[in-house]
Amino acid sequence: MGRRCSLCGGKMSGKRCTECGLDNSINDRNRMRNVRLEHPVSEKRVSVQKKEIDVGKNVVQRNNSKNSHGAKNKKSGKAARIITILCAVIPLLIAFVPDIVKLFSTMGTGTPEAVMEYEYDEYEWVTREIPQEGEGFAGAFAGGVYKVGVHIPEGIYEIQILKGIGGIDVKDDENSIYIYRSMGDEGDVAGYEDIRLYNGAQVRVDSGTIIQFVTENAQPLVQECLENPLKDNYVLDHTVTVGMDGPAPGIYDIRWEKGSGWIEYMMPQWDYSQTIFLNNYYYNGDGTAEQNPDPVYKNVVLPAGMELIVEDEAKFTLIPSEGYYEENIDSYYEEY
Repeated sequence: MGRRCSLCGGKMSGKRCTECGLDNSINDRNRMRNVRLEHPVSEKRVSVQKKEIDVGKNVVQRNNSKNSHGAKNKKSGKAARIITILCAVIPLLIAFVPDIVKLFSTMGTGTPEAVMEYEYDEYEWVTREIPQEGEGFAGAFAGGVYKVGVHIPEGIYEIQILKGIGGIDVKDDENSIYIYRSMGDEGDVAGYEDIRLYNGAQVRVDSGTIIQFVTENAQPLVQECLENPLKDNYVLDHTVTVGMDGPAPGIYDIRWEKGSGWIEYMMPQWDYSQTIFLNNYYYNGDGTAEQNPDPVYKNVVLPAGMELIVEDEAKFTLIPSEGYYEENIDSYYEEY
């Protein structure tokens, strides 16, 4: 069937009607326009939307990929920082472990300093206890060297200074007791309790002092003082060597004669020396002085080879000691 005119239905000759002469190509243009307005636009919109979806998909995929790599990199960076921190912190923790342990071990018991403070026990290594039962004893001792069990009975003593400024020095190798007590000077106490003196211990009383020893449990002496085999005094006013150009070896009292000075006795081969300051005064803690009627330092052991060094213008007398006792004089200072 041929096309008909859209206006009169007449036959067409090409695009023009043979009966009314209408150019029907106008209608075709309108229909094409309508089609373009309806379908091509929607197709374009669909195409654009599809493109947007595709682009969005690619963006999502890229973002997912980026996030995946970023997460990995972020995790790697975080792990590296953790490792670095641990490397810095662990050595510090190790260094402070002892202090941390000490802190936790002392929590609730006071400060660590108070807990860890060590209190020295002078009688920690005693080999036996001094009997509580015994005799009462009281004696005043001037400057000198005294042996427990010979000059002073074994016992637990109270001591008090009576004259001068000074103290006592206890040396007991058998029981590992080494004590020094100072008394009489300004700020010092006048006496002490619980001074345990065992047989065989050596007690030195500083020169220029008189110290009283009192106990209620004095034990029997283990050795009596003997007659001194030495009979002659020796005047000492210059440096000499015992057994050579000086006095014979033995046990002496050293008495001050004149000159304000000192005497030093020294064993060079044993690196031992002792200095005695002697004069005719007691010096008190308040700065006063009083006459010393008997400026003597007692019971000094002088072995052969000991040097006696005297200060210029001082003069002393060596008197064979009345406190003489059996002693290995030649090896007396080997233990110092």
